[in-house]
Amino acid sequence: MKKYLFMFSLVSIMSVFFYLMVMIWADYFNAEAWTGTQTIIETITNIAFATGVFVLGIGLIIVIGNSGLFDILVYGTKKFFFTVINAKQKLKAMEPDYYEYTVKKRERDRAPAFPIIVVGLIHVLVAIALNLYLYSIR
Repeated sequence: MKKYLFMFSLVSIMSVFFYLMVMIWADYFNAEAWTGTQTIIETITNIAFATGVFVLGIGLIIVIGNSGLFDILVYGTKKFFFTVINAKQKLKAMEPDYYEYTVKKRERDRAPAFPIIVVGLIHVLVAIALNLYLYSIR
């Protein structure tokens, strides 16, 4: 539980940072940006949706990675580069075949994706709620 709480707070802080970076990148802190046709609610809706989709995408990539889809790519890339750069010690420390690599990887802890997906869904749901509110008052 403590692990999930830490991850939830860390992802929340990072998503707020990403939210602010999108605002800076889109120049929403400029006074002239608020005098146009786009209102504050539209701006917040757009940025919340972009942040939510980005965070949700990262969470889903972690879920896919935990399922083992990228295992063969990681194993093959490591084996290739250790062979090319002639890193004999690292090559000896590596598992001799792919099956042992996957068995050893399954024994390790997996990255928790649940908090990341929850934070992404919260951002997307806030964006949808604000968008519904925006169109209900027009």
